[in-house]
Amino acid sequence: MQSRDNVSFRVQRWKQIKKDWILYLMLLPTILYFCIFRVWPILNMRLAFYDYKAKGAWSFAGMKYFKIIFSTPAFFDILKNTLIISFYEVCSFCFRFCAVCFCC
Repeated sequence: MQSRDNVSFRVQRWKQIKKDWILYLMLLPTILYFCIFRVWPILNMRLAFYDYKAKGAWSFAGMKYFKIIFSTPAFFDILKNTLIISFYEVCSFCFRFCAVCFCC
């Protein structure tokens, strides 16, 4: 009995998807954007831990590159600039959001 209900549910779900195919088509650019610009970089974060070679095998570098970055004399200037730019971007976003919401 349960398997029939499960099959019936699947058939109904598939019919609903076929019926609303245009909505899924409209959702496709957002899903592609999310996968390309959000998921793919996270998956490639492993490059920070390897000596990258275009040809041949990668060798594990561990924390070597992080030690180099943190020991650079300009690290705190770079960090400060990054935080300032991020803060301005957040403020700019909030200002634009409020402008759009309250002016329209």
